[in-house]
Amino acid sequence: MFVARDGAEALDFLYGRGQFAQQPNGDLAAVLLDLKLPKIDGLEVLEQIKADPALKSIPVVMLTSSREEQDLVRSHDLGVDAYVVKPVSFYDLVGTIKQIGLFWDSINEPPDSVSC
Repeated sequence: MFVARDGAEALDFLYGRGQFAQQPNGDLAAVLLDLKLPKIDGLEVLEQIKADPALKSIPVVMLTSSREEQDLVRSHDLGVDAYVVKPVSFYDLVGTIKQIGLFWDSINEPPDSVSC
């Protein structure tokens, strides 16, 4: 698991740029993305992921505190695979993240041509 501090760092990691140039990121099971990332927000990161043929098959889960209809609609318009509202308590958040990871890594079955 890798945790980016902001959207720019997330994109650098995904593209193997900057401090991540020599570090292979391997096959990603999924990307958990927050709408309210500093520098480059989650919607911009999502848009870049889904516009790139090399990254667009990676499942992206928007994990956010926003219940705004416009955020949900915009996320789906950009190709998000799931939109999950964060629970309030840290304990519940950890459980939610574990369930998301289990689903995308173990339960979900992508086509053979998609490497997750």
